[in-house]
Amino acid sequence: MLLAFLVIMLAIAFAFEYVIRQNTKDTQYFIQGDWHIRHKDTLDVLFVGNSRTWVQVDAELFSKETHTNSYCLAQDGRDSKLIWRKFKKFLELNNKPRYVFLQFDPSMTIEAGLNQLTFYGKENYITYLFFNNLGINDIFKEEKGFHTYDEYIPLVRYIGYSKLFMRHLFKRVVVDSPKLTDNYQTFKYGTYPRELKFGALSNKVHWYEPKIANGRIVTRYIDSIKAICDRENIKMIWYFPPQSYISYEKIDSLQLKVMDSCLERDKPLFWNFNSERFNDSSIFYNHWHLNKTGAEKFTRQLIDSFKLYLEKEKNTHTAE
Repeated sequence: MLLAFLVIMLAIAFAFEYVIRQNTKDTQYFIQGDWHIRHKDTLDVLFVGNSRTWVQVDAELFSKETHTNSYCLAQDGRDSKLIWRKFKKFLELNNKPRYVFLQFDPSMTIEAGLNQLTFYGKENYITYLFFNNLGINDIFKEEKGFHTYDEYIPLVRYIGYSKLFMRHLFKRVVVDSPKLTDNYQTFKYGTYPRELKFGALSNKVHWYEPKIANGRIVTRYIDSIKAICDRENIKMIWYFPPQSYISYEKIDSLQLKVMDSCLERDKPLFWNFNSERFNDSSIFYNHWHLNKTGAEKFTRQLIDSFKLYLEKEKNTHTAE
């Protein structure tokens, strides 16, 4: 009897998993749960990075001001290892963009960064862990919070995520559907800084002494992204988003040396937006993220730089 009961319960669990898998195919419930998203139109500009791209680049504003179709492909709290996997997945499902803006800073070149011991943002991946749906479980296996049952035992991984489980089980959200109403712009552009309820750095809760990120410094995943773009003839712009000037001045010399070496070797078009113009605590949420006002200021500088770049590109082609 016990065996029969267990078989029945297991069958029910797998049935639930099947429904969840179907409901999450080509859908997203979180702004960064866009691993399966297929864009109807070819994107002109793709911003690639972590939260310092997601929070600070307003792709909607950029699209309108540059008359392009732009999107932020980002993953909060992650380094270039996972971002590279996500970029590859994006190209498998979508037409290649014309331009890729690649975030290039210490948070992308330090493996796992400050979150190296925790399974950061598990809710963004929990649907995909079962039987390694995305082929990315190896990235998480050394992190606290990842368990063998997340990969092989149906439903158990949803313990502690009951609301998430119910949402995946009973609600199917199609990204291209206008029924998303208020959330539609968020999903359409991959980021929406104006919606972030961030305060200023003057708030003592967020104004703390910047810490030096530790971890293995790696650039091979940056190299892999570049190799893909070179192969696909995608034009690249590497950029260093603003961070508080006090934290920028405290970046470890070894990190800077590795970055400089990478820039010297690959000679990409590189824009560093860290300067005295962002030495203003009122436009930051914390040392590494701009607030709503700062995000708009930075995006407008991105827009101006991109317009100048396009103009130079046009003149070069004309001269030829």
